[in-house]
Parts: sequence; structure tokens; C-alpha cells
Amino acid sequence: MPDIFVSTPAEKSSNPAVGADKAAVAPPQSQEMGPAGKSLPFLAAFCENPLGIRFRDQDPDETVKLFLRRHLITNIPWVVITVLLLFVPLLIPPLLSTFAIRLTAVPQSIIVVLLLFYYIIVFGYGLVNFVTWFYNIGIVTDKKVLDADFSNVMYKNISVTSIQDLADVDYTQQGFLQTFFNFGDVFMQTEAIKQNFEFEKVPQPARITHILLDLIERQPHG
Repeated sequence: MPDIFVSTPAEKSSNPAVGADKAAVAPPQSQEMGPAGKSLPFLAAFCENPLGIRFRDQDPDETVKLFLRRHLITNIPWVVITVLLLFVPLLIPPLLSTFAIRLTAVPQSIIVVLLLFYYIIVFGYGLVNFVTWFYNIGIVTDKKVLDADFSNVMYKNISVTSIQDLADVDYTQQGFLQTFFNFGDVFMQTEAIKQNFEFEKVPQPARITHILLDLIERQPHG
């Protein structure tokens, strides 16, 4: 599991970990925690000024401004597929009966083993998709932009750039769904020799762009 989040010594004594190997976030709370920010809900896709978040190599005076994931609605396709797959075994007997094939010739133990194996695969499909969504995150601080990408649990890529290195920020929203549910892609252009950054299908892209541009303007220029 990713090691993006690390708790402070005080947090380690009171907050449960949500990931393995140095991964911890303050437990979700529903109420706001003062004017400076709010606690991070468990399935949050957009949280401004979140409290209780720390990550590796974070400076002592560095403040997290944004916590981002893909919009929750982007999970609908794999959730629907997972639910449909759960009912597929119920359709097999009627389908076989149309071809005059009877399952009575197959030992009951083999049918049970095949069903268990099938549902393990379905569960694994759903789990991998959820973990991929949950751990693909973006973090914006007053100093850095961090983009963590996890694919199929086995691949991890974490990219970090300084706010000072951002040259321009814009966003796009395409189609009815992105416009209606207010999510889209945010593009961050860096210096020519450095990697460009992108937050894909995140909520409130206009708000994210505004915050990033404001942070860029606040950076000291030598």
C-alpha cells in the first residue's frame, strides 16, 4: 500500500492507520474543525484545507491546501459491472437448460469450488478498482503539487513539483456528465524541461485552478 500519508508522533498514538507501512490519516469526522479547515471524510474526492494530513518529506511549515481524488461518480462503471457479475451464476442454469444440458451430472463439490473461485475473482476485480481510485490522489500545498498514481496495486508513481515551477494552469470539462456533476481535468504546465502535471476527472476544476493560480501569484519571484 502507498506510503503517502505519515502521521506525526502525536497522531500515531491516537489515530488508526488507513494504509500499510507509514500510511495514516486522521480518522474521518463529519463536523468542521475550525475556520482553518475541516477533517477529511473517508471517501472525499475534494477537500479544501484538510486537517490531519501529512506526507513524506513535508516541510514543518508546509500547509496542505487541497486533497483530491477522481470524482466519486467515476466509480459507477466498475461498480455496476461488479454487481452484474455477482448475478451471472444465477443465469447459467436457465441458459444451459435451453441447450438441454443438465448440471446434475456435475458433482456438487466441483460446482461449489467453481463458484467460490468465480466470486473470488469478482471480489478481486471490485477491490482492485476501489483501491486504485482510493489511492490515486492529488495533494496541493502552499509549496508543492503532489500527484500519486497507483495502477493495479502493483505499480506506484509519485510525482512532485514546486509551486514556483508552475507556469500556467487551466482546466477542461467535456460532455454533459462532467458539466452537470462539475468535474473535469486540471492541467498544470511547468517549465519546458520538467514534467507537466494533470489531475484527471477531479471535482470543481474551476475552483482548483483558481487556488493554484492564487498560490502561483503568492510565490516569491527572484
